Amino acid sequence: MAFSELVKSFDKTRDYIRDFFIYGCKVRGEFDRKSARTYDNEKRRVESWLEGFLRYETTSRGKQVSISVDSGKISENPLYKAFYSKSFTDNDIRLHFLLTDILMDGGAHNIKELTNRLTDEYGAFFDEQTVRNKLKEYVKEGIFLSEKRGKTDYFSISEDSGNDLFLMKHNYIVHTLEDEVLLDITQAIENKRIISFTNFGGKTSAAEKTGVPLKIYSSAQTGRRYLIMYSEEMGRIGSFRLDYIRSVRDNGPCTDREEYDKMLSGPEKCSFGVSMGSGDREEIRIVIHADEETERFIIERINREKRCCTVERTENNTFAVTGRVTDTNEMLTWIKSFTGRIIAVEGTNETVINRFYDDIRRMQRLYEGENA
Repeated sequence: MAFSELVKSFDKTRDYIRDFFIYGCKVRGEFDRKSARTYDNEKRRVESWLEGFLRYETTSRGKQVSISVDSGKISENPLYKAFYSKSFTDNDIRLHFLLTDILMDGGAHNIKELTNRLTDEYGAFFDEQTVRNKLKEYVKEGIFLSEKRGKTDYFSISEDSGNDLFLMKHNYIVHTLEDEVLLDITQAIENKRIISFTNFGGKTSAAEKTGVPLKIYSSAQTGRRYLIMYSEEMGRIGSFRLDYIRSVRDNGPCTDREEYDKMLSGPEKCSFGVSMGSGDREEIRIVIHADEETERFIIERINREKRCCTVERTENNTFAVTGRVTDTNEMLTWIKSFTGRIIAVEGTNETVINRFYDDIRRMQRLYEGENA
């Protein structure tokens, strides 16, 4: 049976594009949701949307397919094409073209006028409620515009807003797959609502989460976006990756939202990244060597990127970065970027500190030709 380019659930498409095409971490043999034929159909469907932006590589694990695109050289995110995949009914497609054709006259029309013209000019019989629902849907999508004239709504078509002028050098195109989830969450934040959602966190199975959404964070290191939320299950504020969130649901109003905002203010001041931690603050101290005459750029970088920490010149060419942070683990990548200049790393989270030194020792053995 031939595959269809249209899907009823965008969540399935979103997961597939993420795991197989964005991160490129899975191959055909690791597709365990259904049959191998299902994999082939899914693959062909995505290839039909993303033609010209795919890279194929044969590895020991099998054939890997991933998206390859320079975001600084494209005027439009190719992942927008994935939204073309939504299935539709016969009435959906008829109303799409007929209403668009009527509104192409550049005028604004009310529902009664539009319903009558559908009948008179096209022989298409629709009740006013059906036409109203389609118009509201397209206003929400930005295809049509709506304005009040007295008590009556008038509808017109939006101007084409395609981008052919600007390019973005650093554009995280994967965010497109999260935009629907992001919209639901930001509306809940603005309206002070409680939400629940299905969370697929890393290698763990799906889990239901409920809580009060507070903010959206974007990681400066990875570009990933996170929901900062008070979690009822955790009993504290936590961070959840947007690309792991599915099916955001409204659980009613939050009557004491201000208290949760106050609860966030403490850990937020001590967060080096997106993690709000699990309790007590962790002490951290990194001592870095930088020549004050020839390596001013290193000193400037330390001061620019210290975030919630403080920088102190302890002696000639020596600087100490100290702080009380919610999660020392989030600092490891930043700390390692100074490898070769690090004099000491100390802190109360011994697990993370020991891992840092173990990694350095493993790297040293690798450079010396020994097995890690």
